[in-house]
Amino acid sequence: MSEDYKYLNFFAKLIRVTLVTLVIYGLILPTSIVFANNLATLPFLESNIHQLIARQVNGWETANADQIIADFAEDGLFIVPGSTSQGKQAIKQAVENYFANYTDTKITVKRIVFNGKVGAVEWDWQQKKKETGEISLAEDAIIFELENGKIQYWREYIDTKSAS
Repeated sequence: MSEDYKYLNFFAKLIRVTLVTLVIYGLILPTSIVFANNLATLPFLESNIHQLIARQVNGWETANADQIIADFAEDGLFIVPGSTSQGKQAIKQAVENYFANYTDTKITVKRIVFNGKVGAVEWDWQQKKKETGEISLAEDAIIFELENGKIQYWREYIDTKSAS
């Protein structure tokens, strides 16, 4: 084994141990560790992906359909169980239909993973039905794909049984 390889292997182990230690002591969150195929994309990922998800959360929690669709590509695809919408106007209509029936949406982001242009978000979702006042909870996993910084694909997998 060459000397260079030994040093590289040592430093790789040191970095892993350091990251684990920082997570254990709460100095960084596991969601702030981003994996990428190309290290040159990290500055974009670290700030913009988390900002994009924060904008989506804020849009849903404040019932702001325009804010939600602003991050979507013109021909973006939005899929939730039982419904598929393509294009900004169709997505906006689906979002407005939701807001006509539900209020007091609360979202807690649990995890964000991103690699290249594909990512996933895991969040807890709470909503109140306007007609009955019934509050419902769901665990939600979302797979998304970006193209030129815009959401091209957003698919939600919603589990209402585990969260109840």
